Amino acid sequence: MKNNSKKIAEISEENRPLVLLEFKSVKLTEEIFNQYVKSIESLWETDESYYLIMDIRELRIPKFKYLRMQAAWIKLREKELLTYCRGVSLVINRPLLWLTFRIVIFLQEPPFPYKVFRSLRKAIEYGENQLGLDSVQNASGKL
Repeated sequence: MKNNSKKIAEISEENRPLVLLEFKSVKLTEEIFNQYVKSIESLWETDESYYLIMDIRELRIPKFKYLRMQAAWIKLREKELLTYCRGVSLVINRPLLWLTFRIVIFLQEPPFPYKVFRSLRKAIEYGENQLGLDSVQNASGKL
């Protein structure tokens, strides 16, 4: 019996247009990967742009097949990503995660600007700056 409650990431839109995507230490399967991309696609339903903070510090290193699937999805959804995603800040704390990310962008360069950080706080501050927000305007202290 499949456990449909497992998710690889949780999305918080409380501070939209700043959106937080926090990855969990879950073993990736095709079903879980598909749930993940559908959650990203759901961000487009409001027809509003966003800046994404991807906290992947807890992510398990995925198999290469999922890296290829991520790259293929980026290519498939390039138009939507160009329309809605104003940029991405990645929070990475391990060299192997950094290498994993580099493999995906080698396979398919993202159509949006991105920057890598070790600290969630710095990633949020950078995202706020990219959106022209200041810390007082939003609840980034909560993120």
